[in-house]
Formats: sequence, structure tokens, C-alpha cells
Amino acid sequence: MELDKSLRPECIELDVAATTKQSILETIAEVAKRSPILENISQERILQALVARENVGSTGFEDGIAIPHCRMAGLNHFVAGLITTPKGVAFDAMDDRPTHFFFFVIGPDDRNAYVRLLSNISRVAGRADIRKKLSASTSSMGAYAILIDHSDSSKAVVQNVALCSFQIVVQCEDRFTDILQAVSALTDGVDVVETRGVGHYLHRLPIFSTFWTSEEKQFHRLILGVIPRDLVNELARGVNVAAGGLDDQPGVLLAVQDCLFCQGSLES
Repeated sequence: MELDKSLRPECIELDVAATTKQSILETIAEVAKRSPILENISQERILQALVARENVGSTGFEDGIAIPHCRMAGLNHFVAGLITTPKGVAFDAMDDRPTHFFFFVIGPDDRNAYVRLLSNISRVAGRADIRKKLSASTSSMGAYAILIDHSDSSKAVVQNVALCSFQIVVQCEDRFTDILQAVSALTDGVDVVETRGVGHYLHRLPIFSTFWTSEEKQFHRLILGVIPRDLVNELARGVNVAAGGLDDQPGVLLAVQDCLFCQGSLES
């Protein structure tokens, strides 16, 4: 799902006066409601869904960007929009700085399309040159044109950018869902492998047999994927937050490497 197919020009509002997280979510619900796609869904219901999603974990990233979103039953199409605030809003961002750009998504319960759209928005929003143009824009249609212009060429851009592969070893079951969610918001090229700890194999060796037992079980998952190199820092920050601090909590390991070749796609 590409941004240009979901972005609604009537759902773009620049320089709003909201000053709190609650007020910006209320504004998003109000602006999103302008779309005919949401005519059968009340503004209050949209707001409740947005708040519920934020209660799971903040959708604020860094560099003044947030991507509030929610899935709603009864929808067949996505509604994407943008709200900007000149002074910024405290939105529990990863870098603890004010958020100025709120790219929002209201959509159906279509996980694959949803993740692709969020990933597409992350790539566009993550470009400083695009944010600079949006800041200078004086009209909603001007901002819409900027986003559509870059979204139209997004596939070609992504194919030519440098990619990195990443692996995340997760031994903490209570952190796994948060980590997977943070990763999936940035890329749809991700998969999960159920693995076993080294003790499962070492207990069979006589020299180590007294340290591990065959009955010993532990949660082990390996998250694999590819991501544009310019999103690696965002990936690291997202995993770090979801893991409760990679240097503070054992049981999660993130590794990233340059990807020399990548072709194909994955189904969820």
C-alpha cells in the first residue's frame, strides 16, 4: 500500500494550535472525519481508537515525527493525513523532543497492507528535505503535492537506497511483542524464526552436561529483516525502547550489517 493511494487532501491541516497530546489526538480525529471514507464512523470512536493505540505505546519517533494510527472494523480503505504544529507537542517521542509532524493513518484490519503503508510513511517522513519543504508550505494542497510527488517515486527510491540486514535475538517473552511492533512499523521485510538456546545443544556434550539439562526450556525468537540504511538509527532506538534498554536488560541482542544483495519479498 503506497502513501499516494491513501493520502486524503482534505485530511491535511497545517499549523494547528494544539499544545497537548490529548488535544492533538482530538484534532486528528476531527480532521480524519472529513474523509467520506469515515462517514459511518463517529469522531468519538476514532478518537477512542487513537487513544487506545497510544496507551499501548507512543507512536512518537524522533526528529519531530509521529505516526498516530489505529485499525477499525468496518473500513475497506485507508485514510492517511498530516497535521503540523509550529511550536510542537510533547508526544512521548523517542528523543523526548517536541513533535511537529503528525502523519496519521486510520485503516481496516488488513495487517499486511497496514504495515506496508506505515513503512512507506516512515520512509517519507524520515527525510529531512521533505520535512523542510512541508515546513515551508503555506497550504494544505501544497503539502499534499509535496507528499504525492515523493510518494509517486517512492518505489524507485527504495530500490536504489542502500539496505541493511538485521537480526534481533529475543529471550524475553514479555518484550517480544513490543520489539516486533517497533520493527514492523519501519519495514515490511521482516520474519520471525523460533530458535533454541545454546544450552539445548551443549547439555549433550559430556563436558557441559552438568550445566544444562534436556528439560530446560527458554523463550527464544529470532527476528530477521532488511531495512533502508537511513532508518537503522530509528530501528535501534525503537528496539532499545521496546527492550527496556539494550545495555540495561539482558535477553535482547540487535545486530545490523550492510546488505550487499537483496531481492524478493516476504508474506506475513
